[in-house]
Amino acid sequence: MGNSLFVFARNNRLFTRAILIFASICLFVAWILPALSGIAYAGQLTSRSLTLSSGIPSATGVTWTYSFTIPTGTQPLQSIKFVVCTRVTGTVGLASTSATTGCTAPGTGNLVNQGTQQGSLSGSWTNTTGFTRTTSTTGNCAPGNNVLCVTRTQAANETNTSSTRTIAWNTQTNPSTANTAFYVGIYTYSDTAYATPVDAGSVASAVVQTLQVNAQVAETLNFCTGSTTVDSDSSGTVAGDCTTVSGTSVNLGTLDSSKINITPETTDCTPADCGKNAVAMVRSNALNGTVIYYDSIQQTGSNHKGTLRINGQNCNATADNSSSDTTDNTDQCFNVRTTQAAFSTTTERFGMTVAGINCGSTTSYVCTGTATANLVRDAAYDGDGTNTYQSSDADQITGPTTNGYAWDESGAATQIATSASSSVKQVDDEALILKFAAHPLITTPFGSYQAQADFIAVSTY
Repeated sequence: MGNSLFVFARNNRLFTRAILIFASICLFVAWILPALSGIAYAGQLTSRSLTLSSGIPSATGVTWTYSFTIPTGTQPLQSIKFVVCTRVTGTVGLASTSATTGCTAPGTGNLVNQGTQQGSLSGSWTNTTGFTRTTSTTGNCAPGNNVLCVTRTQAANETNTSSTRTIAWNTQTNPSTANTAFYVGIYTYSDTAYATPVDAGSVASAVVQTLQVNAQVAETLNFCTGSTTVDSDSSGTVAGDCTTVSGTSVNLGTLDSSKINITPETTDCTPADCGKNAVAMVRSNALNGTVIYYDSIQQTGSNHKGTLRINGQNCNATADNSSSDTTDNTDQCFNVRTTQAAFSTTTERFGMTVAGINCGSTTSYVCTGTATANLVRDAAYDGDGTNTYQSSDADQITGPTTNGYAWDESGAATQIATSASSSVKQVDDEALILKFAAHPLITTPFGSYQAQADFIAVSTY
């Protein structure tokens, strides 16, 4: 039994000695290999970051901007190697013997070995000479799909180790897998041959799937007609929107062959609808514009059913809209013209015009002072042709001097204004100020006359 114990003890001492010898050899190899390989980094880059101009997977033309602080300020910085990997490995860190061993590129295709320096170097570079891309294997850098090598000739030392340096490289391609991180090892060299390493470090970034936000805007059309005391030379505005537009009639008062009655008529006119113009207000977000029409409502009786007339009466079948005005002036229907024309005291006539465009509560665009509205009046209903807010249409204020009025009695839809031809076609609370005029002859029969119209807004979305 004593001999057995002695043998065990002796073998244990031999084993211990072998372990110590093996450990010494490993330490020696660990110390000598980096020196033999030429990769011996002096320090670790700090305050490291990578900013992508786009985080979309597989996006091309992306600018990657690197920022870092150097710990070693007693050597030049003439070359930088960037190695892109799917994960942090020993090869990306400070103790690397080969920057690409164990590194898997995040995706296929050329990621970073392309492009040029974006703009000038920024931050606290001591020397601002720009970098160019190395295209062939040089020293410890072998350019590849995931390896970018850049160099410059600037032998002066990079000092000021406490401040951040920034370099941006354009025309980079993002990795292709969404919602994944990737890592870039950054290696600096003091020479242009990537032979003398200085500092190293790694940064992380990620590409993510795009997030789409969906929303819908419904088609909008608010359209209303009514009466208003606003006149084309008035400083007032029509109510802000259709909720406050009211009234169903306007009154031309008692007609007299010695003068031309024009709304808002207050002389010889006492009903509540005296002293008012008509108004048609529209609001629409139609991308292709809105068109405003009217059609004259056909009354009972015969002939000329859509004009200013005595309802139920029979009128003569003579043609209206004659330039020579050789129409019947003795029946109970007023003569009209479908083309705009001035009134005179020698002809019987009824008509309408759009005296101007008046803007209400619009906040979508400017429509005050002399700004032009988006709605444009039709040539047959544009008064004296001016189309500005609160315009003073001489035809409408002081009586017919140039263009005048028109009316289509057929009942067909007749266009009076549109935004389809405007550069901006959407309309926000723009009101057509509608003025009416009438003149009888001494032979125009006695009685109560009326005309009715239906107004239509057609928006094209």
